[in-house]
Amino acid sequence: MGQFENLSFTIRPIHDVKEFFEVSELEKIIWESDDPVPVAHAVTSVDNGGMIIGAFLDDKIIGFQYSFAGFNGINTYLCSYLLGVHPEYRISGIGEQLKLAQCKEALKIGYDLVTWTYDPLETVNANLNIKKLGGVCSTYIENYYG
Repeated sequence: MGQFENLSFTIRPIHDVKEFFEVSELEKIIWESDDPVPVAHAVTSVDNGGMIIGAFLDDKIIGFQYSFAGFNGINTYLCSYLLGVHPEYRISGIGEQLKLAQCKEALKIGYDLVTWTYDPLETVNANLNIKKLGGVCSTYIENYYG
């Protein structure tokens, strides 16, 4: 971790609408896109079984994890949709901490399964999901992200 050894950040669930807008702005920075998850959609998702967890350095959001409720016709689960860390703080361990907090929160609110997708060609993401977090890939869907 080197330069991030003394980085002291806080991780907590987000419920404040102002912070939902901050997440939206962070999405634009991370993915260089003007098409983030709509704030109203995120708020509704969180109010109905989803969650957004933020990583904060002082009062500035530097990472987030967004999940929504899923249902496959038989079971409910948490569907992990986005995990992003500000480019200045990548490889700091924040992504892993956000995923661990997601697991803890999911169990606390009653989920016993979290699913997520990832692109196996994105090696940093694959390393986090499979190697570090112990995820199991059981399905491959070609061209999932278009």
